[in-house]
Formats: sequence, structure tokens, C-alpha cells
Amino acid sequence: MNPEEHLILRVPEDWLRELDPNSKLEIIPDNNSDEDPGRFFQIKLNTLESVGFLLDLPCIVETHKTLDYINCFKTSDISQLLYIVPEHEKTNPRAKKTSLSRMLIKGEKYKVKSGITPGTHNITSRFFKREVEENPEEVSKVEALIKNVMECGTARVVQEEIIELQEGENVPENYETTYDPKTLEDEEMDIDS
Repeated sequence: MNPEEHLILRVPEDWLRELDPNSKLEIIPDNNSDEDPGRFFQIKLNTLESVGFLLDLPCIVETHKTLDYINCFKTSDISQLLYIVPEHEKTNPRAKKTSLSRMLIKGEKYKVKSGITPGTHNITSRFFKREVEENPEEVSKVEALIKNVMECGTARVVQEEIIELQEGENVPENYETTYDPKTLEDEEMDIDS
């Protein structure tokens, strides 16, 4: 594989001890299955054999490279991963309680519900929630209410009074006041003179 080509490969735990830089990994497309073309593969790693699925990640992963350990530059975007099915699930990988079915979004064949980092665990249920559909009748009621408020305009005469309450004392019930800016200006003039 060219060093500039990037691949996310999710392997079963028992395959980890077989992986080393000298391992020979063969990925052979299998278009004879019931799966979509280009999504199902026969995978061989040294003596191990299994099947794999090309799955879509919920978000794009950027890969970066550095030459001087200071400056980084982007080398690629990865939006898919190749998932290798464990040996014991190889006969029926799409069964109900398999690791593949737990990874996927319900009702989807190839979309993974979690990203590759802990912060993106179950990200599809947290960030890609479906929008709540508004009831058209309620929306029209709110629109009418807002129009009524806008047509009435703002209050012209309002009088303000500051009430200091003692500790434990409540505001008197039905306490209403009116505000008149002219009387406030007169009071301010009296204070200035």
C-alpha cells in the first residue's frame, strides 16, 4: 500500500497478534454475495481468513502528517472503514446480536452509529437527531398571537415605583403601577436645581 493512501481497518482481537509491518493483507472484492457491490470483501491476513464490510463513518476523519514535529499538513479525509468480521460470526455476520449489527444504525445496512474516538461514541443519536415536526395549527395560533402583540404597539404611559421589601415580606397582590416619563423628567429637574 502506498504510504499516502489511508485506510481505517477494524480487525478482531484475535487478529491483532498476527499484525506486523511484514504481514501480507489481501482484500478481495466479492460481488457474488447478497450485499451491495463494492461493500463486501474476502479478507486474508497471513493464515487467517474472514469477510469484511466497507462501512460509512458518521463523520469525516482528517489525517495529518508532519515532517518536523511542529507543522502539520492535511493528507486525506476518511469517511469509511473496513470492518473485518470475527471468526465466530463469519457464517452469519448480519444476525441480530453480532458485533456488526450492534455497530450499525437501526434500519441502515452500512452506516456506523459511532465514530472512531471516545468523543464520537453514539454520535448519530446525539447530533443527528430528527427534527420535531411542528403542528401547523399551533404554529398559526402563535403567529396570530405575535401579530396581535405587534399591532397593539408599545406602552406610551408607564409609571415606575421601586418598592423595598423587608426580609420575609411579600409583594402585595394585584400591585399595579403606571409609568409616565414626563413626571420622571420633572422629578429629575427638581433634583438638579
